[in-house]
Amino acid sequence: MVERGPDGNLLVVRGTGVDKPVASGDTATLGIPALKLSEDAPPGSSVAVESWIALRLTRHLSAERVQALREGVTKTLSDVHAAARDNEKMVLQVNNIITSMDALRGVTLGDGQESFNAHPGGNEPAARVIACQEFLRWLTRGNFLFLGVKERVLTSGAAGFELVDKPGSALGILRSTEGKHSIALSGKALDRALMPRPLYVTKANTRSTVGRTDYLDYVGVRRFDATGRVVGEYVILGLFSRQAYSLPAVETPLIRERIAMVRRRLGFHPGSHSDKALIGAIEDYPRLELIQASVDFLTETFKGIMGLEERRKNPVVFTWTGLTGSLPRSCTFRVIGSTPPCFNRIEQGIP
Repeated sequence: MVERGPDGNLLVVRGTGVDKPVASGDTATLGIPALKLSEDAPPGSSVAVESWIALRLTRHLSAERVQALREGVTKTLSDVHAAARDNEKMVLQVNNIITSMDALRGVTLGDGQESFNAHPGGNEPAARVIACQEFLRWLTRGNFLFLGVKERVLTSGAAGFELVDKPGSALGILRSTEGKHSIALSGKALDRALMPRPLYVTKANTRSTVGRTDYLDYVGVRRFDATGRVVGEYVILGLFSRQAYSLPAVETPLIRERIAMVRRRLGFHPGSHSDKALIGAIEDYPRLELIQASVDFLTETFKGIMGLEERRKNPVVFTWTGLTGSLPRSCTFRVIGSTPPCFNRIEQGIP
C-alpha cells in the first residue's frame, strides 16, 4: 500500500498485511478490509494498493534502444490504464449495442442465406439477431477482456465508400486512434462491409499489449437502418478469456448453434457411437476456429474428420485460418488418433 500527497508524490510505502498467494499484479483480490491514511498525512493525500513493476537490464543499450524501450513501456502502461479506466464504460456500451439490435428483429437483411424471411431458421447463426445478442451478452460475462470499443460510420461520396470513426465514440485503447484515419472500401473489402450479417469475429493484425501478447480478437457488429441497409459498424477489440476457451463448445453461443446444424447435416443418430465421436472431435477442435468459421466450412471439415476416424493410419486434416478475412496466415492441422488429439499451428512458411 502506498500513500501519496496532493501532488502525487510518494509519501509512505507499507505492506498489505495479506499472506495468501495471488497472481502478480492482482490487486483486486487482495481482500484488504480498509485503506487508511496515516495520522500525520497531509490534507488531500490518498492511499491505494499499487502493483509495481521493476525492470532490470542485463546489458548496456544504445541511446536509440533506450528510447525505443522507454516508448514501448510507456505505450504498454498507457494501454493498460486506458483499458482499466474505460472497462465499465465498454461493457455498458456493449449492452447498449445489444439493446439497439432489438430493432432488427423481423427486418429482412439482404438475400440468400442472410435473409431472415427466406430462411427463418438461418443457415448461419451469425445472421440471426437473437443469436448475436446472446453472443454479445456471453462476452460480458467474463468471457472477453475488453480493450477497445468504437463506432464507425459508412459514408459514400465521389471518392467511394469509406468507414470513418464517429467522433467521441472511442473507448479504451481505441481512444488514441480515433479519427486519425479512414478506411477506403472497394472490391471484396466493400462486399464484406456491406454483407447483411449483424456480427462477425476475426483477428486484428496487431498484437495485444494488455493481458497476453496474442493477436487481438476483433468483434464487428454491423449497424443497419430501418430498411436493412448497412450504415456502419461497432468495433469491439480485446481477447477471449481463458474461461471462454475452457468452456464446453456446446455452452458457447454461436458455436452451439453451429454444432447443432453440423450434427443435423451429418445425420448421425443422437447418442450413437458416431454422434459421440463427432461431439468429441468438435470439443477438441480449436475454439477460435469454431467461433470464426461458417456452418458450411465446419460441416465439410467434420465430415472429413469422421471419415478419417475409421482409418488405421494417423492422417492429417488441414484447415486454413486467415486474419481479417485476407489471405491465409496460418494453418491448423489435426493428427487423428493421437492421445490426446493434437492440434498445431504453422504461422509462417505457407505458400
